[in-house]
Amino acid sequence: MLATWTGAVGALVPRHSPQAMNGMPGYGIYRTADGRLLSLGVLMEDHFWAALCRALDLEGLEAVGVVERVQRKDELDALVADALAALSEEQALARLAAHDLPVAPILSRREMLEHPHFRARGTVITDAPGSAVPLPALGHPARYAVHPARELGPVPELDEAAEGSWLAR
Repeated sequence: MLATWTGAVGALVPRHSPQAMNGMPGYGIYRTADGRLLSLGVLMEDHFWAALCRALDLEGLEAVGVVERVQRKDELDALVADALAALSEEQALARLAAHDLPVAPILSRREMLEHPHFRARGTVITDAPGSAVPLPALGHPARYAVHPARELGPVPELDEAAEGSWLAR
């Protein structure tokens, strides 16, 4: 699902703008001083842009509107990247979260499988007898009240799936 959002940024032309967006400052992946990566989602909302400027001490840029941000994308995005590159991941996340900005760390597979959020949601599978998948593994991330995710197991044979599944109902 995340991949569907990435295509929208280049296709949008903000009202009163002479050009289409080629990304936006504050929207993308940024490296921190300790070499970690953050995903930041400031797109077109002026309140997020102003909060980002306050969080990163980018003085005098809070009032830059979306059209000007499109026109000055490279310059402004470099300022955001430089400000984040001066902070550790922990410092950057704390500052950005304190300003209610859409930010998340980019986790390795191991970090993701150990993360309390995924464990609490029950999306990490730690026990699946007969599974060919190395454990722990990430199960289906969505949760449905009526149709829970199936247990991890071997893939059924083609004819086997038609007899005991939704096709037979």
